Amino acid sequence: MSDVAMPRERMRPEMSGPVLGMVLFVASEAMFFAAFFGGYFTIRANAPAWPPPDVPHLKIDIATILTVVLVASSVAVQLSLRATRAGRRRPALWWLGATIALGFVVRRRHRAPASVKGARCAPMHMRSLLIA
Repeated sequence: MSDVAMPRERMRPEMSGPVLGMVLFVASEAMFFAAFFGGYFTIRANAPAWPPPDVPHLKIDIATILTVVLVASSVAVQLSLRATRAGRRRPALWWLGATIALGFVVRRRHRAPASVKGARCAPMHMRSLLIA
């Protein structure tokens, strides 16, 4: 062997497929929200009056209830995941069922008005964004 030191190859850390997928998903969601906020602020800056007079005010009570349901369903999914990892099948299924039940309750109780154009073809969460 010679006394000349060979440079070591650098080990490049590799990112697994699921981690890369999640990073790309979060990055795309961040760009999506940035585009919406940019559009909102552009429209607001160029509007003579804000909010426009024909836009109804947000019903805080419904928004609060739906936010609480969303957080509750997220907690239920997390508890189901923990129960699954601990090998407790019955609690996992119970929590998952609670999440599904919350989704059905919200879907049945809160529908978009019939006056919204395209309400039959748009997903539930997009109906309020359509212009009449």
